[in-house]
Amino acid sequence: MNTISAPYPQNDCETVAEYNRKHVGKAWSIVGMTWQGSAYCRRCVAEWPTYEHDLVEGPIPVFASDEYDELVCDTCHEYLW
Repeated sequence: MNTISAPYPQNDCETVAEYNRKHVGKAWSIVGMTWQGSAYCRRCVAEWPTYEHDLVEGPIPVFASDEYDELVCDTCHEYLW
């Protein structure tokens, strides 16, 4: 699997993996991120910050409760799940 780095330097937000450890199985767990028309699965963005308090336009989380049936990760080409 190719790894990709976060679009911006790490900030004070927790990573996607840290966030999901707290919210596993919940509707607001993160299944991926979208950024500039591309989608990335939670495995490929595990070390990205959540950008929760970013004042700049950063990547947007895709939550388990969102409609994302046909989103495919631009890095590993797997469907978001």
